[in-house]
Amino acid sequence: MTPLPGAGYNPSCSGDERLKIDLSEIIDEVGASTAFDERSRFDPVVAGGSEVRFPEPVRARGVATNTGNGIYVEGNATGAVELECSRCLTRFTQRFDVGFEALFVDPGVLEKTQDLEKKEEGRTERGRGPAPQFENDEDEEEDVFRPEDALETDMGVYPVEGDRADISGTIIAEVTLSLPMKPLCRPECKGICPVCGKNLNEGDCSCRPEEEGPSLFGQKLLEALKPDRKTGEASETGETGDDSDKRTGKGG
Repeated sequence: MTPLPGAGYNPSCSGDERLKIDLSEIIDEVGASTAFDERSRFDPVVAGGSEVRFPEPVRARGVATNTGNGIYVEGNATGAVELECSRCLTRFTQRFDVGFEALFVDPGVLEKTQDLEKKEEGRTERGRGPAPQFENDEDEEEDVFRPEDALETDMGVYPVEGDRADISGTIIAEVTLSLPMKPLCRPECKGICPVCGKNLNEGDCSCRPEEEGPSLFGQKLLEALKPDRKTGEASETGETGDDSDKRTGKGG
């Protein structure tokens, strides 16, 4: 499940560098939709232990819909990220094109959702299992977003900020999930020399390659050719086959 951020939460941007969409035309009209096409720069984030930079503005296009229980946003984001190659450690640019979706609700509802999530986690840690589920009152509207509904969805749930929705967080989440575990500047990257640290993509270095040990097959062969341990122990005591036979009465 995607973590539920608190009010004002934003994992990637600060100040005015946040990608927001205007909801003023649909915020009070259930069923209304509005299209958006926005661009914004993002601050660097950390993913997989490495810094991910955004060298150009990110473009987000999609549709926001007032569903009655929140503002459902679905769209597509394109742009570029600057990554560090896992082999040669140089930085390179890689383009991305990801889809995203999120639900924006009243901050008060979101706070209740977080409180409910903490209670669920507490019950699980104490070994009491999930909280009991109760049926809704007959007079309660089924399409009203309840705090426990957020625990059943895999999409990100964020607070509405006045008449705007900050989609930076959900875009960052999708971009970082799309990145490779070990980024490569190119598939045939040669990496760096483990001795002098030179980038081998720029040419060979003068370091002598370390001598490789025997292969697994060679190691097994060497073990097979070693003298038998029992034979070795007999030779150390100076006993021969005849001496052993004499002690056991088998000698002639």
